[in-house]
Amino acid sequence: MTVHTSPSAASEARYIETSPGRWEVRLGHETRVITMPVHGKYIAWVGHQSEHWCLSRAVQACTDDIEYRLFLAAEDQRKHDEQIASLMQMTPAAKNRAIARLEAERDLLDYADSEMDTVTRKARIDRQIAGLRGV
Repeated sequence: MTVHTSPSAASEARYIETSPGRWEVRLGHETRVITMPVHGKYIAWVGHQSEHWCLSRAVQACTDDIEYRLFLAAEDQRKHDEQIASLMQMTPAAKNRAIARLEAERDLLDYADSEMDTVTRKARIDRQIAGLRGV
């Protein structure tokens, strides 16, 4: 088993041939797989089959997917931290007003049009209310 570095100098991805025709691309704790079926194309498994004519492009596709997913996770964490910080600065009266507004919005969804996804929206509102009460 030979460990190779990614063709992209910017990332610290490593790829390993785990068995004939199968490679694993690792970046941090994330892993993607590349396979090479009989027809000679490399397939990068990045949530779908991404076909490539050479191994370096398949490795780059896996590396790009991992970096994108890590970026999204970091962005979500940053937004979550900002929301928690803003909730911590709210006064109890402001929290109660926000909870009352959300509860009224949830109750109005009982009378919403049948084409609206009320179950999902009610669940999202319930999570927001729980978040306000928990802080």
